[in-house]
Amino acid sequence: MRRIIQLSLGLMAAVLLGLVAAGCDETPTSVEDFDFQPDLRSPASASLVLIGDARTTFTISYQGLDGAPQITPSGDLVTSVVSEEGSPQRGGTQELEVTYDGQISGNSIVRETIAVAGQADGRQIADTVSVSIAPFVVSTDFEPRFAVVSDYDERTRSETGGASATVVESSSLNLTRSTGVNSLEISDPGTGGSVTFERRASAPSADRFSFIVRPDPSTDFELTLTFTEDIGGGTASYDYTIPVESGDEWVEYGIGFDQINPSFDPVDSRAGGSGPLESVTLSADANVTYAVDDMMLSTAELDVVEVDDFEAATLEYSCVTLEGSSDVADESAGFTSRRVDGGGCFGYNYNGLKVNLPNNGVLSLRVKGAVDGDALFAFLETPNAAGGYNFDNGTEIALPAATEWTTVTIPLSAMGDEPSAIYAEGLNNVGFESRGSDPDFLIDDVQFQPAGN
Repeated sequence: MRRIIQLSLGLMAAVLLGLVAAGCDETPTSVEDFDFQPDLRSPASASLVLIGDARTTFTISYQGLDGAPQITPSGDLVTSVVSEEGSPQRGGTQELEVTYDGQISGNSIVRETIAVAGQADGRQIADTVSVSIAPFVVSTDFEPRFAVVSDYDERTRSETGGASATVVESSSLNLTRSTGVNSLEISDPGTGGSVTFERRASAPSADRFSFIVRPDPSTDFELTLTFTEDIGGGTASYDYTIPVESGDEWVEYGIGFDQINPSFDPVDSRAGGSGPLESVTLSADANVTYAVDDMMLSTAELDVVEVDDFEAATLEYSCVTLEGSSDVADESAGFTSRRVDGGGCFGYNYNGLKVNLPNNGVLSLRVKGAVDGDALFAFLETPNAAGGYNFDNGTEIALPAATEWTTVTIPLSAMGDEPSAIYAEGLNNVGFESRGSDPDFLIDDVQFQPAGN
């Protein structure tokens, strides 16, 4: 598609001066006298999830057209213009709302299109938006905006029935938009084998399970996910099956808790739920090799609890006493915190922990038991100090003197110059130094997230 050609003010001045110098009688007197290069832009894809009041929106932009673009949906898609700005000739936009007036059987995915076309001087400019309609989220448009440094809870994995799982470098699977450098590749003979991820997790604010999948390159298959939760005095398990189409592009899936089962509620009793998530099991119905990553409990806007992203710290180091504790906040993701006893350094080495938070990202952690005068020096390290992230650019924050759990946030911009470098290069170290006369406090849920969450 042609890119928009815009006339700069400097070029416009030069043109005007040239015309005046040549004695031209038709000197342009306003922007309207210039021709705008015809152009039409729309997103490549959109997803419509049939949950509740199912609708989605996207924006198209255009210029140099004879009139407003024509919008033609296929199948049972319905479109309407929510807002419109500018003009077709000089440049404008339309926000379109998309709904679906059909029915979907089972857990299948329906694919439709929206044709967007405009006329410019007798010729047509056209584009097509691919729309996936599903009872769950399926999208190729994803970025990691949440990453756990440490929550001090154990994750284990087991395989049965001939299925095998191997941690591999994400780059070998053409994945660059994840929380780090590792993914999990799974080979499943399709004969009842499975891979189970044991992770006790509580997510009071979440309403869905999300993860990304690299399909088998040549075979379509159905993937059954089994969610097991504690229900107080026992466990309950619920199955949910999604179709996975063959290909080599990573796809994000999001499955609402109500779709898994109306009773599914992975929230510990301390936060008002019936019990935490215990495990997630994956099982394919065909002989396939596929990969998964960034398994999370999420909201529509953000991941909030990590089930597993296969990015364990290569080293948890310390020159102070660090001890495990079962004292956790009601809203905590897990069941273990760390006691920091004494003044000195501690931190977490990684091979490239990543998160895409260029504008409003923070390093967040929960703290309890600090007293007046206690402080925490925090710093981040990237390869070759990319983006200005090194020890010298670290920052000190005063810890709240409180006997209850309190969330502390540190802007990424306070520890370096260019937060985008964290996503581009990855982090090698997330480091701290406890300071004060005799620091002794608890920390938990050390993670990166957008500010205000």
